[in-house]
Amino acid sequence: MYPIDRTRQGPIITNTMYPIDRTRQGPTAAPAVTIFLAGRAEDSLQWSIEPKGKKIFWQLDLGLEEPGFPLQDELLYRSLQLTLETFTKEIWPLFQKETVGLSFYAGSPGEDEFCNYCQMLSAHLPDELLITLLFTGKESAAILSRFEHFQVLFQEGEGIIWNEKEIALVPFQTRVAVCMPDPGVDLSHLTFPYRVIPERFLNEKWQEIDYLYVFSPTLTPRGKRMLQGFCAAGGIVVTEGKKLGLPNEIGAEGFEPPAYWSQTSRASQAALCPEEGDINI
Repeated sequence: MYPIDRTRQGPIITNTMYPIDRTRQGPTAAPAVTIFLAGRAEDSLQWSIEPKGKKIFWQLDLGLEEPGFPLQDELLYRSLQLTLETFTKEIWPLFQKETVGLSFYAGSPGEDEFCNYCQMLSAHLPDELLITLLFTGKESAAILSRFEHFQVLFQEGEGIIWNEKEIALVPFQTRVAVCMPDPGVDLSHLTFPYRVIPERFLNEKWQEIDYLYVFSPTLTPRGKRMLQGFCAAGGIVVTEGKKLGLPNEIGAEGFEPPAYWSQTSRASQAALCPEEGDINI
């Protein structure tokens, strides 16, 4: 995770990083600082923060990463609830405009019970605040589906990842993604490199993608609406099955992606990742 002062002497400011775009399309070009807040049950919550004139990503240490964290301990939950409510009442009103996001967990992804616990905690934070969970390991559709109410970043892979120092944008090795329906479909006939994006996460995961390969018989109405947005951003939809009537659509028969960055990708990224002066937080 971002470096945490385990002596918990108060908030610290660490390395600059990419802030998380509130549109959930990817990081912008503007740097932000990470500010650590000690928020465990034994902490005083007497936070003293000096304005730094930069965008802020908050790292709130609740101790959730500790082995054997007692999810059933109601008194501990009430203590963490107080931490989040203190942030909402005392910190958020002062730094709302500067804030680009907050994380209260960085570790291995938990199961359904842990997901529910995180959702209950997040209810005590402002609705406008983008909450990020930082998971070790590689991205998977199962984890994304389980934690669909959060911005989720992984340590390994491509796109937006995190490490011990920063959130960073790692270039994708392929510009083609397959829109995976739920339940999934057989992809063994595809002969080109591709990423897999669950349909429900198209809006969040299509950055740096030129082509989206879709199976029209399995596409939902919501998925088609998201594909219209992808086309509007300059992307191309490759359809296996009956055509969808999209503006930038080609058939799947004989499709072979080009081995170069297309102008489409460059135009799309320019639209999705504005310069610092264009950020709307």
